[in-house]
Amino acid sequence: METHPPTLGVDFGRVIQGGDVPDGNDDTQFLGSSYDTAMQSPATVGMFDALPRLVERFDGRVWIISKCGPRIRHLMLSWLEFHDFYDRTGVPRDNVRYCAKRAEKAGHCIELGVTHMIDDRLDVHSHLRGVVENLYLFGTQRTAVAPPWVTSVRTWTETEAAIAAEFAGRAVPVFRIESFSGPYRTLSNFAPYPTTFDGIEYPTAEHAYVAAKTIDRVIRDRVRSLPGPGGAKHFGRSIELRSDWLDVREAVMLDILRSKFGANPEAAQFLLSTGSVELVEGNRWHDNYWGRCDCKPCRRQGIGGLNTLGRLLMQVRRELVDGTDS
Repeated sequence: METHPPTLGVDFGRVIQGGDVPDGNDDTQFLGSSYDTAMQSPATVGMFDALPRLVERFDGRVWIISKCGPRIRHLMLSWLEFHDFYDRTGVPRDNVRYCAKRAEKAGHCIELGVTHMIDDRLDVHSHLRGVVENLYLFGTQRTAVAPPWVTSVRTWTETEAAIAAEFAGRAVPVFRIESFSGPYRTLSNFAPYPTTFDGIEYPTAEHAYVAAKTIDRVIRDRVRSLPGPGGAKHFGRSIELRSDWLDVREAVMLDILRSKFGANPEAAQFLLSTGSVELVEGNRWHDNYWGRCDCKPCRRQGIGGLNTLGRLLMQVRRELVDGTDS
């Protein structure tokens, strides 16, 4: 009987990246070249299509588990950032594990409660046999026939289909929403939903919130033109705050959330689909005003976190149910 919620582990080399590279002894063959060449190397075909859906299927419990040393680790992490991997897939940024030997992946799988593992090496799967319930041998292999205890999948399309078949006919547990990432990224201010504030439309709610920190129209226009929510957030740290900001920021956020979910039916439907579940902006960067930090120091100090963003989202959800904005 399965004792862990469904959790997916994914290898990096020849699975996330380099799937078209012939099998060999190296785990991340593309990284033997220059930094620029490594960054420009493409993702495995279909990965950016299938993996976001798998992240949703596994409720965000997806981990990269890779064998690599310090240099390869640096290049792998750089590649993930260069290709905007986390935003494009929904895999949480902290969900990356490394090990020096392939056999050590078993320890990570045990610790993380991995129930499904995608890896291109049969010898890795041999160490995971009896540890991980569902094993997927990815890509073209030297051995024509895979042993019966592992599922052979040549492409991401086949991988997604095989996992879907395994899920079919059984209930997938629903867990408390404790982070606005992965399948719950729609709830995040970083989600790509146009949001209007003070009569101006911004690319995301984060852009709108940062713009609201000032009454300077020139600075607001600059915020509006920034390419991504992360850039907007970073820029917001250098803005000279309006004099009443601490008094109005919560009301401003509520207006922004009303605009985001009021103008984007898909986002509103998603918010409504969360029912009456508590929404918690969980984080590990010590933000206990807008969310709740889950780092060890905050837990030791007993800091519960105000979870202001989560509370406001639940208020907007109630308003959508009631058809009001009071």
